[in-house]
Amino acid sequence: MVLASALSRARLGAALALSLAFAPSLFAQSDQEHALDVQSFDIVWQRIHDTYWDPELGGVDWQGAYDELKPKVEAAESRAEVRRLMNELISRLGKSHFGILPASTAELVQEASKNPSEVAVSKKDGEESEAPKGSGGPGISGLTIRVIDGAALVTAVRPDTPAAASGIRPGWQLTKVGEASVGERVERLLEDLPESSIKALIINRSVAAMLDRSAGTELELTLIDGDQEAVMRTVRTIPAPGQVEKFGNLPAMRVEFVARRLDSEIGYVRLSDWFGLSLIGKFMTAINDFEDTKGMIIDLRGNPGGIGGLAAGFAGFLVEEPTSLGTMITRDSRPNFPILSREPKFRGPIAVLVDGNSASTSEFFAGGMKDIGRARIFGTTTAGAALPSMIEKLPNGDGFQYAIANYVSAGGDELEGIGVIPDEVVVPTRETLLEEGDPVLAAASRWILEQSSSK
Repeated sequence: MVLASALSRARLGAALALSLAFAPSLFAQSDQEHALDVQSFDIVWQRIHDTYWDPELGGVDWQGAYDELKPKVEAAESRAEVRRLMNELISRLGKSHFGILPASTAELVQEASKNPSEVAVSKKDGEESEAPKGSGGPGISGLTIRVIDGAALVTAVRPDTPAAASGIRPGWQLTKVGEASVGERVERLLEDLPESSIKALIINRSVAAMLDRSAGTELELTLIDGDQEAVMRTVRTIPAPGQVEKFGNLPAMRVEFVARRLDSEIGYVRLSDWFGLSLIGKFMTAINDFEDTKGMIIDLRGNPGGIGGLAAGFAGFLVEEPTSLGTMITRDSRPNFPILSREPKFRGPIAVLVDGNSASTSEFFAGGMKDIGRARIFGTTTAGAALPSMIEKLPNGDGFQYAIANYVSAGGDELEGIGVIPDEVVVPTRETLLEEGDPVLAAASRWILEQSSSK
């Protein structure tokens, strides 16, 4: 059975929550509340003991950890202290997909977990219907923001949007949204968040959440332009793009798939999420359209993941012989991600673009394609957040996220906490963004053209 990737957008917000500290309760706990906290600690320990894919728990003395921390939990005077102890317990595993989610999460994490791709629905006669455009449904600003060297830089501007019409360009620095300081938010997160492979992902999504509002909202933005001048721009959000996709019993999601040619010589594909079976047909159409191109670029920057089996499905159109993207390891099995050679076939050079916001299934695909030698990877290291996980409500009301499997790439590498390291690391800077617009895309395009000229 194909496992759904843990970093679907809804679960991504949960993963982000694990890294923040929360203020302690102002009031002493009742005996009943404390009893629920102690019970919750026991459940967390037992669940990991029973379900962790490695029965040896990576060599961690799990019983010893319980014996050490249980008395401290019993003596704790606040729920916040119990949370800290439970997180201390599970942190010994060294995996990012384990942690406690407070019942009342921090404001920044709540915002970071929101997703403009989620489908807005209205109830009518017991049915769900997509909210019409312009009706206040999900909206996006048209700007892609990445925090680079502590500055929130515009790395892309969607064409034919109010943001593009306003003159905003890649390389500009976003400093304020309304009266809210972007710099202060970034500084706080840089200081407060522990070092981890997903730190950049958390910060980028938190800043993006300042811009993503319902469609038709006017955002007053303050930016520093290419001449180092502070400028004001008013940007109206547009309806979130893409097609509404369903998969089994999972919530509906809006997924954008883009396929076009770059200067008629290179095929370009971008997908916002690995979600929805229609993506396979769209990719097949793109491959047919790109038959006479010199190569293809698959852009997974900002793609948080989705359905793991779709990555193997895409890869089937790109290889000559059956192979594998890697292996998922559970307590009872080791399901593989087999790649079956399929038609139509794209045989030209392939570049895959990734960044710190590429996670889960995007990492399966990029890492696997790199390991089998079928693609060259460009950009920055991925999030290192590859594990499928579950979220369980504890007796004290908090959530407990725990991974149920591990992932090992085709080359034998674990991606969790490490990520996919590009073959060609391209870190956008203010200067290169102003000069080239998209230095990662430019580097990949140059490589493809070099491959073609060398034949």
